[in-house]
Formats: sequence, C-alpha cells, structure tokens
Amino acid sequence: MTNGKPVSSFSMGISSVSRTGSGIRDPGSEGSSRPRVRPFRSIASSRVNSPLRVRLSASSVAPVPSTGVFVIANGREGETYGAELWGDFELTDSWRLKAGYAILHEDLRFAPGSIATSEANDATHRFLLRSSMDLTPKFELDWTLSYVSALPDPTVPAYTAVDLRLGWKPSKQLEVSLIGQNLLDKRHPEFGPANIRSEIERSVLVKAACRF
Repeated sequence: MTNGKPVSSFSMGISSVSRTGSGIRDPGSEGSSRPRVRPFRSIASSRVNSPLRVRLSASSVAPVPSTGVFVIANGREGETYGAELWGDFELTDSWRLKAGYAILHEDLRFAPGSIATSEANDATHRFLLRSSMDLTPKFELDWTLSYVSALPDPTVPAYTAVDLRLGWKPSKQLEVSLIGQNLLDKRHPEFGPANIRSEIERSVLVKAACRF
C-alpha cells in the first residue's frame, strides 16, 4: 500500500531457451523463494523457444544390409518451436491466482532407411488456471482448471479437467479436506495406445492430516 492506495505493478521478460520438456510449469516452482506480493500486484513472465535443430538418440531402428540385424540408431532430426507464459496474481489478501499457457510445435523427421519406432507425441497447447482462496481463517477453497490438446500418435483426444478442494482447519494440528478430481468427465485418457491405456476417473475423497 502507498498512502493508503493499492499498489499495482507488472513485470515481464522474454528469453530464448532450449526445449527440455513440455507442459505447463507450476508458477513459482523453480525454487522455494517465491516472491511475496501485495494485493493487486501481479508478476508475470514469458519464455520463447527459438527454432531448434535437434537430433534425438535411440529414436529409430536401422537394418544392417544382408544380416537381418537391426541397430538402434540416432536417425531422427527436425525443429521445435514453442512459447510458455505464466502469471502469479494476488488479487486480495485472501485470493490468489496462478495461470499458465504453453504452445509447442514439433517438426521431426527420420533419416532415409530408418524404421520409425516412435514419433513426437506432445500436446500443442496446454493451459492451467489455479485459484486459492481463504474463505475464513479456518476454511479454504481451491480449484484448478486445466486443458490439454490432443496428442497425435498414438491419438489421444483433448481434455479439460477441473479439480476442487474444500479445506477445514479446526486447529493448528488438524486439517480436513474434501477433494473432487476430474469433475467434468466420468473418465478420460491422457496418454498411450487406446487398447492398453488406463483412464483418469472422476473421484471424490476425504483427507485428514494431523500434525504433532
């Protein structure tokens, strides 16, 4: 607060990085010293993946002529493009939001003569919105909305998921939570071939934690 008025600020940065994985990072997960912000203050950042030429090991199988032998070889190359955005917002003393979005494009190819054993199978779009609210000194309400676009090979359909948690702290030592997971669907797959993959089911559970 400045002279009794809310403080509002915004910061943003862009950097070029190599791709080490896909998915939305939990904002503030890189280290435990997450900035503490006042009401109406927001912190945001972005990351852009430059076009990269990559070679991936153990990604193809090449036959050795006239031997009937197959050798695992480094026979795939291509480019990846991507960007990642995330924000951490404290709207009031009791309400916090985290949001993230990632986009990834992959153009990978196998060398002539190699036999493909796997292709890039990453989602092009990922989105996350997480809310944490202190309803009272003893009750908390948290929810998470996430979206993942379809996977190409093996095909996995896009899905949207909502998780919900209502927490009650009757004392400093005891915490009781009512948790609902995957509330929008009875079940949905997240990866793997259709004939063998498992699916994430809707679930509701009660959790109690006692600290001494």
